[in-house]
Formats: sequence, C-alpha cells, structure tokens
Amino acid sequence: MSRMESSKLWGKITILVALCGWALSAQAKYDGGSGEPNNPYQISSVADWQELMTTPADWASHFVLTGDLDLDGVLLSPIGNDANNFTGVFEGSDYIIRNAVINQPADYFVGLFGYLGYGGQIRNLGVEDANISGFRFVGGLVGRDYSGTISSCYATGAVTGQGEIGGLAGTNEHGTISHCYATAVVTSTSLPDHYYFSFVGGLCGGNWGIISGCYATGTVAGTGWVVGGLVGINYAPVSYCYATGAVTGIIGAGGLAGYNYPDSYATITACFWDMWTSGQAGSSGGTRKTTVEMQTLSTFTAAGWDFVGETTNGPNDVWRMCVDGVDYPQLTWEYVQVGDFACPDGVNAGDLMVLCEDWLSPYSQALYGADANGDKQVTFADFAILAQRWLSAL
Repeated sequence: MSRMESSKLWGKITILVALCGWALSAQAKYDGGSGEPNNPYQISSVADWQELMTTPADWASHFVLTGDLDLDGVLLSPIGNDANNFTGVFEGSDYIIRNAVINQPADYFVGLFGYLGYGGQIRNLGVEDANISGFRFVGGLVGRDYSGTISSCYATGAVTGQGEIGGLAGTNEHGTISHCYATAVVTSTSLPDHYYFSFVGGLCGGNWGIISGCYATGTVAGTGWVVGGLVGINYAPVSYCYATGAVTGIIGAGGLAGYNYPDSYATITACFWDMWTSGQAGSSGGTRKTTVEMQTLSTFTAAGWDFVGETTNGPNDVWRMCVDGVDYPQLTWEYVQVGDFACPDGVNAGDLMVLCEDWLSPYSQALYGADANGDKQVTFADFAILAQRWLSAL
C-alpha cells in the first residue's frame, strides 16, 4: 500500500471513529444506565435532573439518585402531568434534593413530581427546603398520586395553593403512602365561597388510598374548607399515624383530619394528634393526646404500634422512641440512615456492636438493622456512615 493510500485509509478510520464517538455520545442519557429495572438511569447532577424534567418519553423508566442535589436557582417544572404521568420508579437511595422552587400559582399538579400515575413509585427520597406553589393538587413531593406508591420519603419547606394541597402530596387517590413524614408549612389561600372545596393537610390534602406509618409536624392553615394536621379529607384507611402541627381553618379544622367520610372503608386506626401544639381539641378521627402523652412510648405501643425493642406488635421495628419525655416517635429509618442503629440516641459503641452482629446480613427491605446506606445488606459502606457520625449526639 502506498503512503498516499495509507494516509487516505487512516483518514477514513479517523472519520469513522469520530462518527462512532458522536453517535455514542448522542445516545448516552443521564449519567448512565438504560432505564431498565436492573440498570436504571443514574441521576447524579442538576443537568441529569433537568434532562429527566424535560423528557416525558422517559417517565415510565427506572431511575436512581446517586448523590444529593442542590436545585437552588434552577428553573424547575414538575415531572409528570395529567397528559403524561410519571409511571416509572424513582429510587432516592436516601439522598436529598434541596432548595427546589416551583412557582406555578395558576397550575394543577405541582410538586417535584406533578402527577404520579398507575404503578409509579418514589422511594427513599428526602426533599428539604422546598418552596412549592400551585393552584390545585400541590405537594412538597407529589402533586397528585393516582395509584402510585410513595414510601420512606419526607419533605420540608413550604407548600402553597388553593385546593388539594399537602406537605408531602396534594392527594393520594388509590395509591399508597407508607413510612413517610412532612414538616412543611402548608398554606391554602382559597376562599370559603369558592365553587370547589379546599382540602389541606400536613401530609396529604385528600386521601382516597392507603396511608400507614406516617406523621406530619408542620403548620397547616386554610382560609377555605377542610383542614387537618395530617390529612384534610379522608375516604380510605389511615393507620398508625400522628400529627403535631398547629392547625387553623374556617370550616372543618381538625388536629388530625378535617373530615373523615362516615363509611366503613374510611377507617382511621390507632392514630393520634397533639391537642396542645395543634390548637385543636377536635378532629374527624383519631385520638387526642397531650404533648406529654404524645412523648410517652406506652401511648403508642398500647395501640399496637411496632417499635424497636418490643415484639408484641410485630417484628418490623417501624418506629423508635428511646426515652420518654424527649420527642415524638420517629421512623426507625431516620436513625438508621445516619448510623444510629440502637438506643440510646447517638452514635457510639452500641451501634458498632449492632453493625458487627449484622455484618454481611441481608435484609428484605432497606434501612433496617445496620443497613445505613439502604442497599439491604451490611457492609463497609454502612461502617463508613457509622464512622462519619461517630460520637455525634444527633
């Protein structure tokens, strides 16, 4: 082969390699993954979140968050709407999305996820210092949950709207919310003479699904109808939940629920609200307690709540309260994810002993035992979290 022919060949190869590289880069999405259950798309940056936000064609895929995200200053819109629901799976991996601001006061279905549709799942995700504003179906995490599942998630910040608004979800319709909490300040600006009802709740504005093992502590204020510390209006089972936030409303205000439909399916079981901090002596469902009673373990175990350290009410250790008179019950995963595996509160040698006892043990669900990173097994990754928090009071 002559030098000229060789030069032409190498030139063609160079062009071919460049074209292949361009094609591969054009096909690459997010920070990796294929969107399949065993290879979810990886969300590791603000750019990845923006890509998810603007790609409705992917909203039926699987995603995994691989690190905390700070969305401060980022122009955001909800993931999922009434035309294109989010029906995929979003695994938060116990990471946090911070400083999200969505200001759409004239819109329906407003939240980080606007509309969670049939079969959609959001799990193990924290949302902190969010500021979410919409018209109807507005939530700190989800605007409308329609036959989806929200588990082991939380939301803090502020949520504002007129109807169907909640600290975590605007509404839960035929879906499931389990082992979640909200501390968001929830405010409705609707008027009593509006043609629609305004359902406002610390966790969820309206419930037509299942809520279990959840709590809300944020202030809830409604100038319209049906305001509750946990849920505004309820048509379905709610169990093992509590609320402590201050509640104000003109019509139908309750410490736990603003209105519970008088039907055998709309059951509120083993739920409580703090009559002192809520400012509400009444509720359409639940049992009122003083702050002292709400910070006493036996109040809850006597009602069948499954706590760390007892086996009578079940083996799952959903809740934890180490000492009476200090705080309200918290979900066990809140402690586990920071390396505090055992009572007393704080990370110390007792937690190291639990990790050693559980070393290489598998779990059926995340954030139990010494599974601090939520991968359902105990390894050096969990030890690293414990070491990082060593001797912290928490």
